[in-house]
Amino acid sequence: ISSLVNFYGTYFPFEQVWPNSKLLASSSADGTIKIWDYSSNWKNIFTNRLKRTIVNSQWVEFIAFSPDGQTLASSDYDKKIKLWNWQTGELLHTFNSQGSMINSLCFSPNGKILINSSGYTKGQTEVWSLIDKKPLYILPTYSTSAAISPDGQTVALGTGGADKIV
Repeated sequence: ISSLVNFYGTYFPFEQVWPNSKLLASSSADGTIKIWDYSSNWKNIFTNRLKRTIVNSQWVEFIAFSPDGQTLASSDYDKKIKLWNWQTGELLHTFNSQGSMINSLCFSPNGKILINSSGYTKGQTEVWSLIDKKPLYILPTYSTSAAISPDGQTVALGTGGADKIV
């Protein structure tokens, strides 16, 4: 994955591999999300392997594939969380985060919930219903990462700081 840095003259800060596939999504400061196919040869991923480019209006920070691989979530610099049909590039929905800069995105195993963590100036964690397209919970806690257990019953938040709190 480190070979994604500076490819095409653009820095790719975050990558996401869909676990059940040979797809890799990369986000970029140029406002694009690129979907790559590395099914046959990882070393030559950039040779005729670009499947889709999704153009966003802002620097794309974090990305995450839904468990079924049909939807890609992205967060951008202006605190918007977008849901994309990565196969067509269609924007499906936009959530407006009330926190500060988004630090991570995480789908629940059943694909019905999306969590974003944020921190720095206004730390909070937002839990979104992907069915109703509304926030389920807003937790007033600073976090830099979030993970959901395989059974969907437990959420772990990390602060990423020197306090070493999870």
